[in-house]
Amino acid sequence: MNVLTINNLKKNFEGRPILKGVSLSIREGETVAILGPSGSGKSTLIRCAGLLERMDEGSMICLDKKVAWMENGQCVYAGPKELKQVRSNMGFVFQSFNLFPHFSALKNVTDAQIHVKKRTAKEAEERARALLKKMDLSHRADAYPYQLSGGEQQRLSIARALAMDPKVLFFDEPTSALDPLLTGSVLQVIRTLAEEGMTMAVVTHEINFARSVADRIVFILNGVVEEEGPASILDNPSSPALKEFLSGITK
Repeated sequence: MNVLTINNLKKNFEGRPILKGVSLSIREGETVAILGPSGSGKSTLIRCAGLLERMDEGSMICLDKKVAWMENGQCVYAGPKELKQVRSNMGFVFQSFNLFPHFSALKNVTDAQIHVKKRTAKEAEERARALLKKMDLSHRADAYPYQLSGGEQQRLSIARALAMDPKVLFFDEPTSALDPLLTGSVLQVIRTLAEEGMTMAVVTHEINFARSVADRIVFILNGVVEEEGPASILDNPSSPALKEFLSGITK
């Protein structure tokens, strides 16, 4: 079953086309790695998929719910109530962490559970502490984001997203703000989530990670899908552009 299906997504910024008709599907339990050079449109794609940006054209279905469609030449979205329900099944992890600086690590993970999921403080704290343990952050529960390393902050942001029990998790360059020594711990967390069957779309520049973890690769160039297929396309790409991109990464 497809958790997410997007067809013919077009998006412009200030009259400049960023996405020029991209289609994307994500099956339940699948990890999709989205690759491409800077400015190719991959982050815009994932932000539209996660309902952080609106499409100019295209259609979207998420968890069998009609999210957006074309009507009289315009892209029309479902109503606020329907969109809220769809968003409640999505999690988003940003490259810049986006943690609440005035909240402790524990409160960063409990707060939305209480206010959005309507869990009791006890239920939220139990869930938060379990996730902090999973992220190897139990000993940092009372620390504030500024007291955490970049890797710890990103693992905390993953815990916060998981606390909302998403059906699909989006990652936008989750390691781009980290130095190489901290990158490994975050990638290991994502690798574990993939093994556990979490449905994920990951925008990344970590080719070896994509090769070892992703079920499917989507390579975007100049706002279109240039090549798509299993992770094995990274070892034998048919597109000259993907070959060139990979050779540039490994130089």
